[in-house]
Amino acid sequence: MKSNPFNRFVTNNHRFKPEDLDYGKVYFVNVVLLGILLICASYLIPNIIISYSIHILIINITALIVALTGLVYFHKTDQVNKMGGFFVAFLFILLFYYTIMAESSHHFLYWLVIFPPIIFFVLGHNKAKVVSFLYLGLLMVVIAAKYRIFDTEASDLQSFFNIIGPTIILLVMINFYERSRSDMSGKLELRNHDLAKINTDLSLNQEKLEILLASTEEGIYGINLKGECIFCNKSGLEFLGYNVESELLGQNMHEQIHSKNKEGGSVDIRACKIFRVFMDGKSVRVSDEVFWKKDGTSFDVEYSASPQRKGDTIVGVVITFRDISQEKAALEHMHYLNTHDWLTGVNNRSFFEKALEEMDRPENLPISVVFSDINRLKLTNDIFGHSAGDELLIKGAEILTNYIKEGDILARIGGDEFVIVLPRTDILEATKIQVDIQKHFASHSVNSFPCSMAVGCASKTMEDEEMSQTIINAEGEMYKEKTITRQSIHEDMVYSLINSLHNKSLREKSHSENVMRYSEIIGKALNMPITELVQLKKMAYFHDIGKLVLEKELLLNEGVYSREELARIKQHPAIAYRILNLFDETLDIAGGVYAHHENWDGTGYPKGLKGEEIPYMSRIISIAEIYDALTNRIGGNSLSKEEALKEIESISGSKLDPNITSVFLDAMSKEDPDKSYKLPSQEEEVNEWEDMM
Repeated sequence: MKSNPFNRFVTNNHRFKPEDLDYGKVYFVNVVLLGILLICASYLIPNIIISYSIHILIINITALIVALTGLVYFHKTDQVNKMGGFFVAFLFILLFYYTIMAESSHHFLYWLVIFPPIIFFVLGHNKAKVVSFLYLGLLMVVIAAKYRIFDTEASDLQSFFNIIGPTIILLVMINFYERSRSDMSGKLELRNHDLAKINTDLSLNQEKLEILLASTEEGIYGINLKGECIFCNKSGLEFLGYNVESELLGQNMHEQIHSKNKEGGSVDIRACKIFRVFMDGKSVRVSDEVFWKKDGTSFDVEYSASPQRKGDTIVGVVITFRDISQEKAALEHMHYLNTHDWLTGVNNRSFFEKALEEMDRPENLPISVVFSDINRLKLTNDIFGHSAGDELLIKGAEILTNYIKEGDILARIGGDEFVIVLPRTDILEATKIQVDIQKHFASHSVNSFPCSMAVGCASKTMEDEEMSQTIINAEGEMYKEKTITRQSIHEDMVYSLINSLHNKSLREKSHSENVMRYSEIIGKALNMPITELVQLKKMAYFHDIGKLVLEKELLLNEGVYSREELARIKQHPAIAYRILNLFDETLDIAGGVYAHHENWDGTGYPKGLKGEEIPYMSRIISIAEIYDALTNRIGGNSLSKEEALKEIESISGSKLDPNITSVFLDAMSKEDPDKSYKLPSQEEEVNEWEDMM
């Protein structure tokens, strides 16, 4: 339809389209009312001037006002049904009034025949029948009342056209009405068919959409222009900790799940990337924010927000999201492992080398390096196992961490080596830190074993100095200090180990002293050379050093052991052998200690040696150990000297060497049972050994 003033007028400014069911009715009412308006207006002036009929003048004025009022009302409200009723009532009154006033003119009757088709077209079938019968009844009354005054001779050409004209109009209108009704019926049927198909498609699409939303693993929710939730799928509810969709519907989603950052700080809605979609009209994808759950906890989220449009207008936003907390934690852990030592948690060598390049700048001078190496790590691993060695490394890292500040670097760059790089720190301050670290570390122990650390330091003071050379210098100072203290460390180490055992159990301390005392008695009775006697005493004192790896609770046990505990206890000769072989000072006694639980008849352990296969000194220690065990039984019930010697005699030749046992029995019969033995100090023992050499 072309846009011209007439078309705009008859369609109420194009608010009614040809495909609308009421289009024909609207068009017709507008045309007829406009026609009445124009006709009444054209007759109004002559009627006023001539004034040949006051009734005609009243009709014209009334019709003009009513038609104009009806058109204004209709174009403002688009109330088709109300306007149709108004139009029919207006026409009914107008024609009926004209009928009463007609006097002798009878040709007006033929114009009245067009009234029924009009009301059928405007009001519809049922209402039109009622109005038609009412109108017909009133018309019959008027005709009956005025029949006598009608001019029966008025049958000229004008009368002929007055009859033919309404008849033609009637036929045209009825035909137009039927065509319109048929067209509208066809349109309605077609539209109903299309609507049914659309509804079916919508229903299927709705079902598919609901299935899709319910089955997807990603959370999906939508918001309107106010930011209120209009839907949320099952996965979204689970991610956010809600049970049913109704808990979220109508809620402001920014305030509900997105108004705080990961640290709990407020996020202004103007900075919210989801709401920026409304303003920018562009989709966004974000992976560095959090959503908040119903229970007040948050999770790392990856989401995409896309605008939803109706035509060119944005009507909402759909957000698709998923929980990436585990992925993010895995990435952070991977990054952590790439830059940190997995055991101690300090930086690793890879991170250290990169960070050192960034730190090596003129503004950081002087740059000091503290290079440290944990002593006895291998020894700790060999004696107590790698778990104890790991504990030693962790303890070292913890202590070193206390001496770094923001901007410093601490890294583990080797098995037992740690480096601290201190920017804007001179050599004096670095030396003080070095001394403090050594004192601090020496005050700790692992498995009652004292800790020790060798430390060296150096400084870069000039820009043209190589940082790598500064590290080499610090490492050199560390090795120099390690070399100087190595001898004293080794001299002290084996006594530290046996003291660790004795600190766990005073019973073990007493046992070591007693076995050494009885072994010395046997050695002197056998007239052993002094060098061998010193070796025998040393072997007796350290014979149970392998028990160092046992827990304190097991050492203090009253003598009732499980099978597993007995198996662990029987490992102590082998462990002692491994420990004693680590030191030059105890290499000569390692083999004898290893065999001190072998029996003369081959029933002992760990190798089941028999007779003279057992080392000579091991056979002596075996007698001394059994005698001490009998006279100092765990849990009481110890034997007297005489009872113990009889027990020793009874197992001579089976568990014990008969020749050495005979010497022991003879020597013990002359020995004062109350004689005490004073354990020599470490210094006295070392001096005695040196004098024998």
